[in-house]
Amino acid sequence: MIESLPPERFEPITPEIADARPLTPDGIAALVAASTGERFALVGYSMGGRLALHTALAMPERVSRLVLVSTGAGIEDPAARAARRTADETLAESIERGSIGHLH
Repeated sequence: MIESLPPERFEPITPEIADARPLTPDGIAALVAASTGERFALVGYSMGGRLALHTALAMPERVSRLVLVSTGAGIEDPAARAARRTADETLAESIERGSIGHLH
């Protein structure tokens, strides 16, 4: 998909999120900012979309376009957000123990 962009108009970059220091939304926004020119179009998919949204909100003067695919701003209700965080942590712990067979 990236290779179909006209090279005279776009210079695609795909920064490695693991290189962000600190590995936080702000750290990732700083990594993106350091990897690009003055203004840039930003595309994010799934969790990358949330990070792209955070980046766009952190530096709106630099983001000329924002494309979010299969993503949302997150869970608004604090109780639902806390329940999701707990469920995600439980799943992560189960995966780390190597016991994901029962999760289907």
